[in-house]
Amino acid sequence: MNFRAQENTVKSIDVETSPPPILGSPPSSPSPIGETKRWVLGRTFPAERPLIDLSQAVPGYPPALELRRHLGELLLDPTMHGYTPILGLPALRENYAAHLVDFYGAAIAPGEVGITSAATRPSAWR
Repeated sequence: MNFRAQENTVKSIDVETSPPPILGSPPSSPSPIGETKRWVLGRTFPAERPLIDLSQAVPGYPPALELRRHLGELLLDPTMHGYTPILGLPALRENYAAHLVDFYGAAIAPGEVGITSAATRPSAWR
């Protein structure tokens, strides 16, 4: 999956509409990720608020080398292993809420922010 943008306008997208079929399984429904990417097709986003694609954790390129090295170092720290609180680390929620307040000019409290990982379809969508 790939966004190709020129002048910060989404011009076209390459999207798989469904996962590969499993032999003997019923046909699957179209991917909700492909559908949501079609929603932004042709839209323009201001340079100070660019579109950030958080829809899928399977990009077609590796993370930056600096990030991989940093994460490798973090893995050596035994305090980094284990689950975090369900809605995310309190400091992260506070900082992200403050960022959203600055960015959007809206009143957003840390208690209204939840940090999820690996959630293709959050339960709030259901």
